[in-house]
Amino acid sequence: FKNDDYLTLVVNIVRGRERIDTVEQPLVLSGKLPLANWIAVDLREYENIDMIYFQLKSNRKNKEGVIDVPPYFCVDYFMFDI
Repeated sequence: FKNDDYLTLVVNIVRGRERIDTVEQPLVLSGKLPLANWIAVDLREYENIDMIYFQLKSNRKNKEGVIDVPPYFCVDYFMFDI
């Protein structure tokens, strides 16, 4: 990664058919990997949501517009109430 590179996880929160909010968590910021350990993205403030979906965004893309670094993340201890 170069000094101005970034890779960000975007968590989209949906209620009904409307995206009501997004939460962004940097995975790479200013070319550095800030995450040496697991980090929690706390969504407890959101009640009665129907769906969440994840996106990755980065300034590093090939000529087709596809992220050209390994775009991955892990989910662990995912808890929800039905």
